[in-house]
Amino acid sequence: MRRADRNRWWHWPSFLGLDAPAVVCVWIWLFARGFGETVEPSVFVAAFCAVWSVYLADRLIDVRLCRDWEKATARLWIGRRFRIGLAILLALPLGTGIVLLSGGFLPVEVVKRGLLVTGGVAIYFSVFVLPPFVRRKKFPGKEFGVGLFFAAGVFAAIGPVEGMIRPLIYFALLAAFNCLVISARDHEADSVNDPGGAATWWPSIRGDLLIAGIVLTLLLLTGPIRATASMMIATSSMTVLHLFANRLTPATVRAFADFCLLLPFPLAFL
Repeated sequence: MRRADRNRWWHWPSFLGLDAPAVVCVWIWLFARGFGETVEPSVFVAAFCAVWSVYLADRLIDVRLCRDWEKATARLWIGRRFRIGLAILLALPLGTGIVLLSGGFLPVEVVKRGLLVTGGVAIYFSVFVLPPFVRRKKFPGKEFGVGLFFAAGVFAAIGPVEGMIRPLIYFALLAAFNCLVISARDHEADSVNDPGGAATWWPSIRGDLLIAGIVLTLLLLTGPIRATASMMIATSSMTVLHLFANRLTPATVRAFADFCLLLPFPLAFL
């Protein structure tokens, strides 16, 4: 990995784990606006902190488990260089979350749904992240686990709303597609440092993702346009990104893939 590959300014939100919580908050807002629901500001803060905590913890674990630093991705190099800083930074979202919970700033129903999501995250870590610590291989399919995690986060923030289940399933597929696009570009690093990555068990992922992106875009056309228009924008843009991914560095593909999930943000104002 070249040093220049990891020092672009647009890579830093990903390096610091800020991309995922921003994505979740944007989609909570998009879903809330699309279904005419109101979400309290404290819920957005709690969702941001929860997802940021998970991603920082996951990053620190990935750094700890890295086997070959010659093939490590840029985010792992940054994680290694600023490991103590990331560990200290982890205290910020955790502390904020504790204040929100102990201070009664969150609706009780949101807390209950959030606890269910927390249980799901624990299962995700035990299946897809922690097995190497007990001399076991990671299970494949973590990208789909992330998709479920993102959709569950949106559901926890908004709650059950008539007609929202199918769009939530589509959103889970969209988030998984985002992870798969990133994994396809990270195939060289994942072959050594992340044996559970999609590129290691899905040899034809590069070609298949182009088809999957087109199919998912067409599938979204069958849903309620107000709920799925944002997803069509994100899916089509990520499909184009995947088409030209080999011309970009892995860190840039990761940054742009997450940016694709943020592209529909202006639709929240319509």
